[in-house]
Amino acid sequence: MGVATGASTQTTSATVPPDLPTGQCQLVVIANGIASNPVTVVVHSPPPVGGIIVWHHQQTGETQIWQMNGNQLAGRATVVDEQGNPTFVGLPFEIVGVGRG
Repeated sequence: MGVATGASTQTTSATVPPDLPTGQCQLVVIANGIASNPVTVVVHSPPPVGGIIVWHHQQTGETQIWQMNGNQLAGRATVVDEQGNPTFVGLPFEIVGVGRG
């Protein structure tokens, strides 16, 4: 976030409360009693502490995403389509890599 101070730009940071709902929000900065124009920001869920593991069952085509908290499984879900139905992917497709968002 940048704060204009004459010809130079200063930076600052803000801590988002952990219970802030995810989705679009309006951010307004107040400095010296003067409010900025609102800016639309998107609040995302924080990534799991221990990361994510993607599992793929070659025989059934099921893909699961496991959310980890250290070495403990914090949650898991089968990948679903736009209607919420399990999506089974098989040959010729395969998972070739993963990344962090």
